[in-house]
Amino acid sequence: MTTARDLADFLEHARDTDGAHRRLVVVPATQLPTDLAAALPTGSVVVATTAIDGHRHVMPRQVRSLLGSEHRDAVLDARDGLDLDAFAVLAGTLRGGGLLVLLAPDLAAWSTHADAAIARRLSWPNTPADCAPHFRDRLVELLRSDPAVGVFPDRPPAPPECGGATATTPQDPDCATADQEAAVAAVLKTARGHRRRPSVLTADRGRGKSTALGIAAARLLQGGMTRLLVTAPSRDAAETLLAHAAAGADAGGIRFLPPDELLRHHHPADMLFVDEAAGLPAPILETLLTRYSRIAFATTTHGYEGTGHGFRIRFRAALDRLTPQWRDVTLTQPIRWASGDPLECFTTRALLLDAEPHALPATGPVGRLHASELDRRDLTQDDAALRAFFGLLVDAHYQTRPEDIRQALEAPDARLWAVRDDSGSVLAAAITLDEGDLPRDRASTISRGEHRVRGHLFAQSLAAHAGLTAAVELRFRRVHRIAVHPGARRAGIGRQLVNAIQEAARGDGRDALATAFGATPKLIAFWRGCGLYPIHVGNRRDAASGTHSVFMLHALSAGATTLANAARHNLASDLTWRLAGILTHLDQQVAAALCRELPVPPPDARDRSVARIFADGNRGPDDAGASLQRLLLHALAAGHDTTLDDPARYLLIGRFLQHHDWPELARGANLSGRRAVIRHLRRAVADLLESCGAHG
Repeated sequence: MTTARDLADFLEHARDTDGAHRRLVVVPATQLPTDLAAALPTGSVVVATTAIDGHRHVMPRQVRSLLGSEHRDAVLDARDGLDLDAFAVLAGTLRGGGLLVLLAPDLAAWSTHADAAIARRLSWPNTPADCAPHFRDRLVELLRSDPAVGVFPDRPPAPPECGGATATTPQDPDCATADQEAAVAAVLKTARGHRRRPSVLTADRGRGKSTALGIAAARLLQGGMTRLLVTAPSRDAAETLLAHAAAGADAGGIRFLPPDELLRHHHPADMLFVDEAAGLPAPILETLLTRYSRIAFATTTHGYEGTGHGFRIRFRAALDRLTPQWRDVTLTQPIRWASGDPLECFTTRALLLDAEPHALPATGPVGRLHASELDRRDLTQDDAALRAFFGLLVDAHYQTRPEDIRQALEAPDARLWAVRDDSGSVLAAAITLDEGDLPRDRASTISRGEHRVRGHLFAQSLAAHAGLTAAVELRFRRVHRIAVHPGARRAGIGRQLVNAIQEAARGDGRDALATAFGATPKLIAFWRGCGLYPIHVGNRRDAASGTHSVFMLHALSAGATTLANAARHNLASDLTWRLAGILTHLDQQVAAALCRELPVPPPDARDRSVARIFADGNRGPDDAGASLQRLLLHALAAGHDTTLDDPARYLLIGRFLQHHDWPELARGANLSGRRAVIRHLRRAVADLLESCGAHG
């Protein structure tokens, strides 16, 4: 029988004596929390549903409030369930010499323990007891096999295999490392030097990149700049930057704005800081890059916030094209702990934070390609394949977190799919979720917005927002995530994977293959090429991505065909009105892609005549607007707009479908004012008339 004194002695011996490294210690749930409270220094952070006297208590759902803070010791209560996102956040807040104590079920029985933390990720009526233990089995094996992890009372943690690298001493007194000093200098050079030379800071967590941005911001404020803007996937993600800026200067000249606000309205700035940039889609970053001539990006290389590796792959081409003299700064030296830190090593491996795709030979895939469903248990036992599979998804999707990975491996309605070559390399990966098939008595209450059940995104959105009550009773297989290896794109591999998923769905008796995603023209084109049609557009922009969700579907049964026809009819009937209202800021290229699906009759003789008079300069845009709208809708639906360049398409859709005012159109097209916009509109309408005439 162990005592509180035994636990206190164990934890003290587990601590790194030189204060450089952090350790993970597992304490079984049979140990009394009061013993644990007595064994840790007063004021340690406890993340749990119930408080422990004498320590700072944080609920698991509030753990992000700890971002940017530092602690010596922390406890994560996993007796009822392990919140993986909380584990990742909490580990990143500890400084060298600290302990992360995991209060956990008995390791031998953890696989059979229903983990309540996954409950909010499960679709109704599934419960934690319905989940497969694949992720937990892997986690327990890693805890058992890692000698640097202490397990009370029998196994103290072994010393780290390698000591920490000696940190180089910076000359800048505000900086902790030479890496951070170089990052601050690069950002200041971007702000004060030649325009259009952005800085891009990448680092693993704990290297001080956000602090570097904050130090640079403070110095710019001290130097007289008064219009500094900060954006990030959430305000929490930018708190470290903002706190350091405020500590070094009057913070009145710096403010945070969410990405969608920067896209919606023009906000002049001396400098824009984008923190955790990998958490934003590349199209959003590219738009910011074009709007602001002085900009600094920072992002985590490996972390739950997003992956800098994928960010670099997706965004480097835009940087090279738009700002070829951009500055690349990498920070490698940890600040709050030493290199080779045992807790960082374990967290990275256990949560797949450093998962990356297979390295492909220069010649590309080897041999034949095979698309199939994966056995989730087999995948968790093949570490290389597991890392390659999720490496693709993490690189391609800007908000993949550890809890997403556990859901994919354990949820009853989740399935994993891949395309592999003869060498076993994963060339494409996908996660699908089975949903719908809800009881008929819930359909009417869901469609009226009176009731929702957990999960079932596609079915419930169609019922509640598109008025398609029958959707909740149909059986959908929704593609939740999909990614193709960067070295194997544009070869039809993604389409091959979707085809395999579709055929399996048909064989399993699903009514439809579905997907929903933040809309971009390329993604809509990809899914159209796979045979799916857009049937619904979400009203609101996602705050992080700045995009509207588009729902697409391929019917596999008569019931789904009826639903799809009704949905496409509704979309066609409502889209013009919605573009002038709730979708007035929908990306114009996305609007054009959606209009291609509309059954629009060709313009009559009067509309053509009015359009010609407008193009010749003899009628104003407001008097000709109705005819020009009908001409534009037909041109988009029939694909007759291919001769237009992007500025012309932007002006036509922005004025005649979305009803933007003249100043907004002028800013968006970089024109001097209303007269210049109308002059460009006349030329664009003349091009449309010629294109429509050429196509009969």
